[in-house]
Amino acid sequence: MGILEAELSVVVMNRIRKVGRALLALLLSYSLAPASAQESLPDPAIYKPANDEEAARLEKAWLHSKDLRLVAWGAYLAGNESRRELIPDLIERTGLNDSLWDSNGAATLVLDALIHLKAQVPVERSMGLLHSFSFDQMRLILVSRVADNTAALQQILKETGGIATVNWLATADLLALHPPPGFAAQMLAALQPSLTANIVDDQTPPVSGRGGGQSCGDRGPAPVTIGWPPIRFYGISTKGDTPLAAGAHPVFYYEAQLDQGEPYFSCIPYGREYEMPRGIASDLAKMKLDDFPLRHEATAIIHYIDAASYPEQIRMVLQKANDDFERVISAYLRDGLMTQSEAGELKLAVGEMDLRGAPHAPPLPKRPMFRWLK
Repeated sequence: MGILEAELSVVVMNRIRKVGRALLALLLSYSLAPASAQESLPDPAIYKPANDEEAARLEKAWLHSKDLRLVAWGAYLAGNESRRELIPDLIERTGLNDSLWDSNGAATLVLDALIHLKAQVPVERSMGLLHSFSFDQMRLILVSRVADNTAALQQILKETGGIATVNWLATADLLALHPPPGFAAQMLAALQPSLTANIVDDQTPPVSGRGGGQSCGDRGPAPVTIGWPPIRFYGISTKGDTPLAAGAHPVFYYEAQLDQGEPYFSCIPYGREYEMPRGIASDLAKMKLDDFPLRHEATAIIHYIDAASYPEQIRMVLQKANDDFERVISAYLRDGLMTQSEAGELKLAVGEMDLRGAPHAPPLPKRPMFRWLK
């Protein structure tokens, strides 16, 4: 072999080695790629797996797909087919920064599957969910199932938007099972117990009652497009299928589909919202609701007779209000639900005396026996 032939042989061999290394790298990258990248997953909307083993494998793959519609189907089927082995995969898809949250429908079905499978979802995962009406309902259901949930429930209670919501009632009911420090005082503050004395005489016309209404949330997640599984969501109501929180005003949760409407109203009638903290406050005091003496905007009727008996009538009404208030505070102190410091800050509020019904009645004493709620 000549010198030229030898040099050409070396060049050819080097090129063969480079091509071989490139092919080897390509094969290695293919073998290490995720299954979803190696194969085209069948469409779960039309594909029927040959057996349960294939179904389980596909549902896991669909759950980890980048296609949110496939994620939705994976979650829907995992929940329907009770695949508890996929609970870790479902929990993984609840990540706050996951692209899954670009789709309300897929996210809702992941949470639906976790609720259906009675999964114990870490509190930090549930509390990391984005805020929306449907997610807030499902977050509360998931948090209610774990043991160390007091701090999370206290946070949810602050975020519910006030006592006129069923979410507030459910969260307060759950906290009342193991009241944290300050909870009894918080319930009394929410109740805002007060007393208004109406001074009437024989010429006073009857007073008409108030009107009513509803305090409701929205209807849940938005509809999705054709080719997706049925979108279910969970609602919370004072009537329902499954108990969520016991109490004087128990709360339930229910499951519904977007095309079926809500089977129950997630509403608290307007004007009755203060009855919610009152029920919890009565439970904490170990009193029957009918026997619990404090109310929001309670009314006492003083029938004006003459100027001589009027001061004593006022004294008796205010004394009873004070006694009732002290009885409740004493019950909380007895059971360690309130500190002396908290009790010292709480005072009963007595509203202004309404003299319109008895124009001849003199004004109240300058210093009535009356405590104000801080």
